[in-house]
Amino acid sequence: MVLIQWEGPVTDPVGYATVAREFLFALDKLGVNCYLPQGVQGWTDVKKLDKEFIKLFKKLSKKPQSNKKSITIHFRLPFHHQKKSNEIIMTIFETNRIPHQWVKMCNNYFRETWVPNEFNMKTFRDSGVKKLYKVPYGVNLDRYNPNIEELKLENRFKFLSMFDFSYRKNPHGLINAYYKAFNYDDDVVLYVKTWNIPVIQFKDYIKKVQKGYKNKKRFPKIIIIPSVISDSNIARLLKTVDIHVMPSYGEGWSMPCIQSMACGTPSIATSWGGQMEFLTNKNSFLIAVKSLIPVKVSHHLWYHSYMQWANPNINHLSYLMRYCYEHPKEVRKKSNQGIRDVKKWTWENAAKIMVKRCEELCN
Repeated sequence: MVLIQWEGPVTDPVGYATVAREFLFALDKLGVNCYLPQGVQGWTDVKKLDKEFIKLFKKLSKKPQSNKKSITIHFRLPFHHQKKSNEIIMTIFETNRIPHQWVKMCNNYFRETWVPNEFNMKTFRDSGVKKLYKVPYGVNLDRYNPNIEELKLENRFKFLSMFDFSYRKNPHGLINAYYKAFNYDDDVVLYVKTWNIPVIQFKDYIKKVQKGYKNKKRFPKIIIIPSVISDSNIARLLKTVDIHVMPSYGEGWSMPCIQSMACGTPSIATSWGGQMEFLTNKNSFLIAVKSLIPVKVSHHLWYHSYMQWANPNINHLSYLMRYCYEHPKEVRKKSNQGIRDVKKWTWENAAKIMVKRCEELCN
């Protein structure tokens, strides 16, 4: 069997590292030999991870015996690589085009580029990337499922949004939609799980949004969850709330959307982007998109004027939040459909596709 050498972050609480941990865990369960030649990478303390991952990383940090068939997978942004190789770049992007520099790097420095969905197959192909292959992501149904223990949260209708604080995630639209949909007396709460912003700074951000409501003195409740928590507690959080909300301008995949679906919690999400690989009108509440608009170039190193992303309709988001609050039977209906739909999106299935492609390339 092929030896997979994995390059990229694995400890962080955000996209690339979250996906990396799950792939490595699934590959190990399949009996595939994996190795972390650069050691355990990431800016988050590995001790904050679940014990199963800590144990796995100790195993994968040990150099294996020589293997005639091996392949190196770089799961990160392509700009880290600066020389021609016979290796794989596995990456993702959230706009309708990728950076021109990435196209050059993917075509000239790597044997093949792997992306997780049809959205990225199209955006990378339209941008000029030549050798593409789809390796989907998944969800850990042992960790994320409707039967896990819930957290003790407030006894009211609970919304949750989880994101790294950035313009792309549209926190302004989220808070505005929530304030338009509900009043202080409504029996609701919005939990916001975020990182890379101090709680005090985020509270100031909320106050600035509130200043736009001249005739509103009191607002429905928002609770900020600031700290980095383990994957198992993320699962319990998703299971406990009633609705997950993701009104972002663009997503390459959206792990929170598929994880919440697996826990039986439907998402209200933008109807454009990588999440449309698994979200449908039957299992989710999809926010209408007004149009594609230019990205905010100043908000990311790799954003450029030739890129566009979605402009989600915030009035429709507000309507959907209120609708979910008033129609719990419809929420349960989509919850049940999501639990059925998500069963095919396992990490084991994704890992099998990855291994099959590795074997083909090595042969």
